Amino acid sequence: MAKFPSIVCSPCTAHCLDLLLEDIGKQKWIRDVIDGAHNIVKFVANHHAALAYFRSHSRLELLKPVETRFATNFIMLQRLQQCRDK
Repeated sequence: MAKFPSIVCSPCTAHCLDLLLEDIGKQKWIRDVIDGAHNIVKFVANHHAALAYFRSHSRLELLKPVETRFATNFIMLQRLQQCRDK
């Protein structure tokens, strides 16, 4: 900064939001909700009858969280809410 005072260092907003959501997801009551939702998604995805029943009543697909994606647990929760509302 001494050599180039006009250049400002700014952290990546997406990375900061991802870290913030990760910290929020570590709260006990939120972790319980996320674990329950994850169990529902795993059950439906791993049982053919449950998956067929789900697909017959919903046009949306369930989203499974992936470790390397941004805010996947919250995206999974949002999709479950969307499926529930339809």
